Amino acid sequence: MFVLLAKGNYNLENYLQAINYYKKMKDVYMPIYGEESDKIAKLYMFMGKAASCENLTNDALDYYEKAYEIFEQIIKDNNYEILFNLSIKDLVIVNNEKISPFLIEVFNNLPSKK
Repeated sequence: MFVLLAKGNYNLENYLQAINYYKKMKDVYMPIYGEESDKIAKLYMFMGKAASCENLTNDALDYYEKAYEIFEQIIKDNNYEILFNLSIKDLVIVNNEKISPFLIEVFNNLPSKK
């Protein structure tokens, strides 16, 4: 429910309220999935996007960095399938925009499978 409220507020350009709802959803997810889950990383990505739209550059960078660290751990654990499914299903189009530059960077830095 909080995610829908967050996305609605984001679409209405109420970016600070969107961040608050994403944080509430993170509080719900944390006991279920833990800090290093793709669901938490995705919420950090959305918070970063909203913070960026609100010109909160430092906050946006913090959120993106947290998401990157989680994605990095997912990659280290060789869970490429989770990362791939996450990108295709949820991040290819975010609010009618093309794939995020962050995710492109993650994919470009994937270690090669041998």
